[in-house]
Amino acid sequence: MSIPSDTPPDSEEPTLDDYERALQMYRASGDREGEAETLNKIGFAYHARGEKHQALDAFEQILHLYQLMGDRPMEAIALYNVSGAYFDLGNTEQALAYLLQAQHLYQLMGDRNGEANMLSNIGMYYDILDDEQQALNAFEQTLLIYRMIGDRGGEANTLHRIGNAYLNLGEEQRAVDYYEQALSLQRAIGNQHGEARALNDLALVYHYLGKEQQSAAYYEQALPLIKIVGARYDQSEKWFDHWYGLSQ
Repeated sequence: MSIPSDTPPDSEEPTLDDYERALQMYRASGDREGEAETLNKIGFAYHARGEKHQALDAFEQILHLYQLMGDRPMEAIALYNVSGAYFDLGNTEQALAYLLQAQHLYQLMGDRNGEANMLSNIGMYYDILDDEQQALNAFEQTLLIYRMIGDRGGEANTLHRIGNAYLNLGEEQRAVDYYEQALSLQRAIGNQHGEARALNDLALVYHYLGKEQQSAAYYEQALPLIKIVGARYDQSEKWFDHWYGLSQ
């Protein structure tokens, strides 16, 4: 549904004032769907301006509307957006609480891909909160779902995150096992960025283990890939600078 406007097609993008006027029109007509869509535009406009509290307020209003309408798929998206707004405000605990609600809702709807995506984010939030065991639990659930639905890219990325979780738990050899699985799968699906990242972390974990020969061997495999994906992802050899003192 488009935002009502008297401006010609070639005019500038709608402003916040335009959205606010449209919002009042939708509210006056009782069009909750239009109201929610307009609030979404307002929320992301505030987000782009760095006005985080106003963005949160808009996203919370959207959540309330979709709950009133009984629109579960949109409610799940709204929960995710509220979570992101709290995260932007530095409130990771509250952000996690909303992600858990979204994950539960996707589970109730039988949307396995949505559930896996939420679980992956939940794991990353637990990691930020230094709760590595909970992060690991979330990533292991994510891995099961991605394997069940045949999402090899999601599986590869999750294998990598499980490796990171084990590394943070001080279980370096288990981290190696998962990084190697991730490397094999990233190669199989042709993801050079993922392959370079797996080689990078294998080099680092072998360095932690004091096995410099293996570390150097993985580094040598990674370097040509980093040169390829570095330009694309603006990473270059800085991935290894802190271990090998490289500079370009």
